[in-house]
Amino acid sequence: MITFIISIVAYIWLFWCAYVLVMGLYRAHLNGRLTGLNRIMAYPAVGVGYAMDIFANLVIAPIIFLDFPKEFLVTARLKRYMSAGTGWRYKVAEYVCNHVLDVFDPKGDHC
Repeated sequence: MITFIISIVAYIWLFWCAYVLVMGLYRAHLNGRLTGLNRIMAYPAVGVGYAMDIFANLVIAPIIFLDFPKEFLVTARLKRYMSAGTGWRYKVAEYVCNHVLDVFDPKGDHC
């Protein structure tokens, strides 16, 4: 059981690292600086980020939120919880959006 918990925590940390990387790439794209070799090297990183997001939403988020997914990506799930405006899932989603994701989103409003 402890190995399972450590694995979940490690995956969440790696998922966060991938998110920070992808948001950095997105920032470079928005600034018109993601060109040439950087753009080519970014594509696999973005692909891995999406794959990690889908896995997290289908496997890890249901454990955390006690709710089956109705969407493919974690952000869409968080937006759904945020739109509810109440409940414990809303509070968790609000914290994650405001204090974890929005911090690194170039536009400052990820969800």
